[in-house]
Amino acid sequence: MSALVKAGALSFALGVAVACAPAASAASGYGNFDLQIQRGTDYHTYIWVVSSCANPAPDCELITAIHRPIAGNVSYTGEAHLFDGQWVLAVDIGEGLICGGYYGQNIPTHDVFTWDPNTLAGNAASASDIGCGGAPGGVINYPFVLTRL
Repeated sequence: MSALVKAGALSFALGVAVACAPAASAASGYGNFDLQIQRGTDYHTYIWVVSSCANPAPDCELITAIHRPIAGNVSYTGEAHLFDGQWVLAVDIGEGLICGGYYGQNIPTHDVFTWDPNTLAGNAASASDIGCGGAPGGVINYPFVLTRL
């Protein structure tokens, strides 16, 4: 993944975090959450297991994404950090962009998830070097909601 695409995705996500940061508590809360990404072109469904980081701190949550048994999903893990009242998680996903339906092409992405700890609503900025069908790469934004299970 190019440094330019990664930097663009992170800059966008941090800009959203700064612009939209309401007064918020420090933690979303440990537990299991259904990640509902609102996009109609692929089949990503996950459960996020939120726990403490290896070095526990109030501004760090360990996110373990467990894919549900649907084609093209891969699990991932990363640390989310509190930034200006918003949680920010940056991860590389080997099959982050699925093109052409259930058995379509899979493209690696660098995804930056930003969400409000009170509403559990946020944005996933998904960056790739190339797009579906050889289209130019870039950043695609997807709204999402976390629901405690």
